[in-house]
Amino acid sequence: DAYKLEYVNDKVCDIIGRRRSEILGHDFREFLHADSLDIVAERYKKRRQGEDVPSAYEIKIVRKDGEVRNIRMNAGAIQGGDGRVRTVAQLLDITDEKAGALALEESEYRYRNLVENMDSGLSVDNIEGIITLANDALCRMLGYDSPDELIGQKITTVLHGWTQNHVNEKVRDRKAGKIEQYEAQLIHKSGGMVPAMVTASPLLDHNDEYIGSMAVFTNISELKKTEAEVHFLLDLLLHDIGNQLQLILAGGDFLERNAPPDQIVRSKRYIMDGALRCMELIQKVRRAEESKSEPLSPNLLSLVARAETELLFKQRGVRVDLSGLDDNITVYADQALSQQL
Repeated sequence: DAYKLEYVNDKVCDIIGRRRSEILGHDFREFLHADSLDIVAERYKKRRQGEDVPSAYEIKIVRKDGEVRNIRMNAGAIQGGDGRVRTVAQLLDITDEKAGALALEESEYRYRNLVENMDSGLSVDNIEGIITLANDALCRMLGYDSPDELIGQKITTVLHGWTQNHVNEKVRDRKAGKIEQYEAQLIHKSGGMVPAMVTASPLLDHNDEYIGSMAVFTNISELKKTEAEVHFLLDLLLHDIGNQLQLILAGGDFLERNAPPDQIVRSKRYIMDGALRCMELIQKVRRAEESKSEPLSPNLLSLVARAETELLFKQRGVRVDLSGLDDNITVYADQALSQQL
């Protein structure tokens, strides 16, 4: 009879989760999931009528315990000696296979999402030192429009000063399982240099065989800029304060027990001037550092210059000639402008 099951083997019983007696003579549509009912019934009828329909496709069945299983079915029609057309089908349970594929797909999606959204640049190169993967962050860091411009290039294309010998040495380290962090100069597409901190690690396949290296590049341009500023300020303090300390020491040398009053006065002036100058230098450095977070605003350069020269005259008795300074020069600056004059 149509739709009735006449024979099933033990494997089909296992797949459906029922005894043979619970299957034979039953309408096969009883075991189909609602999502698969229409397509299976339609193709079953067309196949019996001699129409050409796909023989292999995926369906869902419902086991006796209510569990839904994914099945890959291959069905065909045969005509028996009695002239009746029967459908023969092979069933393969692919539930675990699909679950594994879905888990892999989700894992790959999370990995791609992580790679593409990370702030640091990332690249993968093979045993020959050829770039096989690069993320968007690395492209932005180096001025490239897309990863395709980097993929296929030698890693030495982006690492300044590196030769094939450097690559071979790093390959040996990675094969030995070494993970390291070091500073490097990356080559921007424009030809400029980008200072970066590189964290490199070995890349292994599913058999734990070495297949290349993975590197994360962190742009440290701002860090290097800050370091340069710190060194500049430190050199300034050491030089200028050192000079003022010499002045203080010189003043101290004049403070002898029997020194005449005018010599003692000059000595005190040396010491006080040196100490005040040291305090001024420290204040300048502090104000310059604090002003980094301030927005820039328009300032008339002549007004700032005149205010500073007037202060210099009061403190040192030195008059600066500003007659050639244009009164209409406007500059955008923060409060540290006066400290630079």
